Amino acid sequence: MTSIYIIVDKLKLSASITVYLLFIFSFSFARPVQTDTLKIMSYNTNDYGRDPSSSCPALITSNKHEYLKTILRYENPDILGLVKMVANPVSFSETVVIQKVLDSVCLGCYGHSVFTNFSGYKKEDMLYFKTSKLGYVGTTTIYSDDSLVADINLHTLYYKDPNLSVNHDTTFINVILIHAKSGYNNANIRAIETAAVMSWLNTHVTSPGNYIFMGDFNTHSSSEVGFQNMINSPNINTRFYDPPFQSGSWANNPTDFAHYLTESTRLIDFGDCAAAGGMTLRFDHILCTQSIIQGTRSLQYIPASFNVIGNDGNHTNLAITDPPINTSVPPDVLNALYYMSNHLPVSIRLAVTLAPIAIAVNDLSGSKNNFSVFPNPTNSVLHIKGAYTSGTCEMLFKNNLGQTIIEEKYETVNNQIDSQLNVSTLPRGIYFLEIISKNEKQVFKVQLF
Repeated sequence: MTSIYIIVDKLKLSASITVYLLFIFSFSFARPVQTDTLKIMSYNTNDYGRDPSSSCPALITSNKHEYLKTILRYENPDILGLVKMVANPVSFSETVVIQKVLDSVCLGCYGHSVFTNFSGYKKEDMLYFKTSKLGYVGTTTIYSDDSLVADINLHTLYYKDPNLSVNHDTTFINVILIHAKSGYNNANIRAIETAAVMSWLNTHVTSPGNYIFMGDFNTHSSSEVGFQNMINSPNINTRFYDPPFQSGSWANNPTDFAHYLTESTRLIDFGDCAAAGGMTLRFDHILCTQSIIQGTRSLQYIPASFNVIGNDGNHTNLAITDPPINTSVPPDVLNALYYMSNHLPVSIRLAVTLAPIAIAVNDLSGSKNNFSVFPNPTNSVLHIKGAYTSGTCEMLFKNNLGQTIIEEKYETVNNQIDSQLNVSTLPRGIYFLEIISKNEKQVFKVQLF
């Protein structure tokens, strides 16, 4: 009896949620494509951990712990980048933030990247992540030549796919954290910083991958050389995209970008030595490579998920707590955002797609047929080789909506299949190859880049 199985991946249901349905009608079944969601958050914490002084009496770390707890309990990020923390002592970013803040969000749930301070700067950036979902591979320092700028590091994580031991398909996530040089007159320094990052990436990144570049860029417009270095890289593998696609002069035309402004949360400096003046600047970003925008490496940006937390779009040139009432977050979170930093955090959500595992219905302990599908990923020709027990083999190459793009039939020669599919003209993305005989079907996930 024919069975119907549904693999849920992504089909657009609203402006911020996408889901597709892939229907498989067969005499066999495949375990569903599994999906998960990762929330990525970046936050300039405004001298978090710095001791108060006569000029900055409101820099009270214990208060900031409480503010940050409130914000993170509400947002609950899976990956968290904090920039502009104190670099000394090292234990602050490595231990204190975990114990005083993150353990109260989720006890024992967060790990952190390795501390580096080759530049010797007084401020530090650090990446935190949920160890239930993500594993830590390592940290590479890309730029540390300026003693007045924190090290720019690339942190590599991997997603803990529950089927990793079966499909051997590791999904890596590479996150670059930056707190670029501030000041309108320091655009040339910001250009040097991002040029150094891009030079390193162009040397070391030779194939598409999941790369995120995030933090406080301090850029005043998308036309700044420092920003152009990232979004106009000649290497498509290292070209970054701004998920909300908000190009322009953010500083000169703040009302045109009202929902995307990240500084300042207040009109006055109440004693923490932070910039004031109200919401007028867009400094904080989360940029992604094409692989994430298009979802070709098991991670995909969820449309309209970019969020400036606490910005309701109605407070340009105002404090976020000024009238009209800001209802974008609960009142306690809004208050915490106001006092924690003069910046607002930004976040995105990524959909994680896990490969299906094909199982033949007539032989659940293992398929009667043994196929090899390679190279995968590919951008030209897909080869299919292997032993086959039946005379006729049908191959269906489908997109992730379940639509058949290529349909072929082959006869075996000495019970062997040796064929190929030309996929060079198809758009990048995730596809499924179904190999069907009279009483068995196998399904393979294929990525085109």
